[in-house]
Amino acid sequence: MRDTSPEVDAMYTEMLLSLPPGRRVQMGLEMLEFGMTMALAGIRMECGGQDEVTERLMLFERLYREDFSDEEMKKVLSALRVHHEARQGVQGRPDLAPEAQPSKETRDSAIEED
Repeated sequence: MRDTSPEVDAMYTEMLLSLPPGRRVQMGLEMLEFGMTMALAGIRMECGGQDEVTERLMLFERLYREDFSDEEMKKVLSALRVHHEARQGVQGRPDLAPEAQPSKETRDSAIEED
């Protein structure tokens, strides 16, 4: 269903295309992040009390269940669980720590330079 007139749709498209490429990428990533946050919130409402790894695996299954057979999905989820648990258990690797990731302000300033 489309409830937007072709004129308004054209104006919106023109406005988006006039933005710098970095800003458009940033907007896309923000929408992706919002979607993931909403999907995880739904999983928490449905299946509260799960650890973060389990929640993320449930999200993966929800997003990709049509792309894998049941057997393939079990293998992928098992491998992802091992990966996530190993990553959480990594010690002595400050480059993997959350604080080593660039802040939102740093990412935003890099994007604005485009």
